[in-house]
Amino acid sequence: MTITSTLIAPIVTPLLILYIGGAWVDVQVLPMMITMVKVIIVPILLGAVIQYVCKSHINTLTSISPIFSMIAIILLIAAIIAINKDKLLVSGLETLIVVGIHNILGLLTRLRCRSTA
Repeated sequence: MTITSTLIAPIVTPLLILYIGGAWVDVQVLPMMITMVKVIIVPILLGAVIQYVCKSHINTLTSISPIFSMIAIILLIAAIIAINKDKLLVSGLETLIVVGIHNILGLLTRLRCRSTA
């Protein structure tokens, strides 16, 4: 599902914006596809190569990789906040409320999915 939605995004995104917003957005498909390859295909291939080359160390790598993932996510979020600090200062309360609602809905959805499974 994720691969399919990623591959059809260059076509579906302009159509959704046209349908919802009433305006056509020109999407340059080739640059978008190149970006998707960089963001999706390269990390997957790199992970497969590392897993193949480091077969004997996979257990160690698997045990420490969540820590690296958390650090990377924290650094990315910190960078995004730093870049947008002026905008966040203006709309801080609104942003806090929207993020809170988003997280609560995600939690409730997850709890509901667990209870029905």
